[in-house]
Amino acid sequence: MIIISLPLGILAALKVNKWQDYFVRAISFTGLSIPSFWLGLIFLSIFGVMLHWVTVSGGKADFKSLVLPAFTLGFAMSAKYIRQVRHTVLEELNKDYEEAGRKNDVGKLMEIQEEFDRLDSDEMEMMEEWDLKSEELKRFEE
Repeated sequence: MIIISLPLGILAALKVNKWQDYFVRAISFTGLSIPSFWLGLIFLSIFGVMLHWVTVSGGKADFKSLVLPAFTLGFAMSAKYIRQVRHTVLEELNKDYEEAGRKNDVGKLMEIQEEFDRLDSDEMEMMEEWDLKSEELKRFEE
């Protein structure tokens, strides 16, 4: 999830209001708005029925049979992380010291690298805990 979310979130933040930003935001919006069970059925019909990349039913319990469920469940979580990363990077790029650095010809890539060096893994763990708690609340409400 994080392997996909970080680059896409950074790309969307760097290319604000360009086609790359709109594309990543559309992916994120889609991942948040389509329920996982419906997305699973869509992926199953595309990758299982039309393309024959995964087995539709039966078969062995091997790695190939785990790819589609993992991708389906990870898609919604990645969408949340993409939005969070994009927001964080945009916030940092709009701070005063970042603007002063741009005026002094400090590279944008260097600024982003320094920011993510400071970004603790605690923040990522906290986001994952929130996701787990929200999933528990959804199950409790049902």
